[in-house]
Amino acid sequence: MSKKVTLADVCTLRNGRAYKKPELLSEGKYPVLRVGNFFTSDNWYYSDLELDDTKYCDTGDLLYAWSASFGARIWDGEKVIYHYHIWRVDVETEIIDKKFLFYWFEFDKEKIKKESGTGTTMMHVSKGSMEKRELWLPSLAEQQRIVAKLDAAFAEIDRAAALTEAKLTEAQNLLDASVAKIFDDNLTGAEHFFLNDVVTRLTNGYVGATKNIYQDKGIPYLLARHVRNNTLTFDGKTFVSSEFNSKNKKSILKQDDVLLVQSGHIGHTAVVPKEHEGHNCHAMIVITTVKNALSGEYLSALFNSCDYKVKLLSLRTGSTVPHLNCGDVKKVRIPIPNKDTQERIISLTKSATASFAKIDALLSFKLVQLNKLRGAILATELQPTQSKTA
Repeated sequence: MSKKVTLADVCTLRNGRAYKKPELLSEGKYPVLRVGNFFTSDNWYYSDLELDDTKYCDTGDLLYAWSASFGARIWDGEKVIYHYHIWRVDVETEIIDKKFLFYWFEFDKEKIKKESGTGTTMMHVSKGSMEKRELWLPSLAEQQRIVAKLDAAFAEIDRAAALTEAKLTEAQNLLDASVAKIFDDNLTGAEHFFLNDVVTRLTNGYVGATKNIYQDKGIPYLLARHVRNNTLTFDGKTFVSSEFNSKNKKSILKQDDVLLVQSGHIGHTAVVPKEHEGHNCHAMIVITTVKNALSGEYLSALFNSCDYKVKLLSLRTGSTVPHLNCGDVKKVRIPIPNKDTQERIISLTKSATASFAKIDALLSFKLVQLNKLRGAILATELQPTQSKTA
């Protein structure tokens, strides 16, 4: 039988330390665990500060990132100083199993997302509101039984997801090899030019703060996530006002412009179709080609080829967020064959990309379904039912 408790009844949330920029070092005694490192980033800052024990976390500690990207993690790294946007969760082990609470956090995270709505503003949860969140707590023995069941189920889901991701990687490698052969077979004798000499515009998309610019409707605003493998897929979720658009004219798009992802998935490009003419974009390089000399579709396909992805990656600058600079991209030399050869390359790469897209869609759908299954299992085991609470 379960009883209703608040989070404050079963654990203590301890805030990390807020840092000033001069305190974040390129090397030092302790790594500083920030939200980016918590999830994906391998770019670390360090500190030599000796702090109160509550400001450190170590292997096995339960943590919760509560701002922007949020959720729980059982820390498996070395001793670190954790940032203010992360809580260390000190668990009352006599009444709640740490792994059970971790799984409850995963279940509750989806509830928080739904409660926060589907807007694009970065979400966060306050310490006070989190401490008041309620959960149904079974006996310690029952918690441990649930944990064992979830561990087994999620191990199978993780195995299936890993196999699916491996197939996605294999499909991507096959596409890269096919595109590379297309260029190798068709560029013999092509003359090379500096990119800056064969384009009429090469500029940054808007790179300022985005916190207050989004709205539910208006001018579509294209982001890096919309660009992949020579394809632009707008998800209809990011819009800006016409006033924003008119103030940021240099990043207003024209039909046939090439969008080059500037950070993250560098090298991915796409051509702007007619329906996105006049719209705006964020943190991407916008390239307008010289008509009748360099096709935007050809340039996009070229940049998506393996050789040029590697070349563009080698141009990255910046230690915190590696990115491309317009000045460096302008100096890239590219082969430009005659118009007929460009059209042949475009046709062949489109065919190869279309074949990959079908496989990508199928495997990506499977990953989505596996994630939904994970959520459904969590809900089944952790959501109270009448029999559990009677």
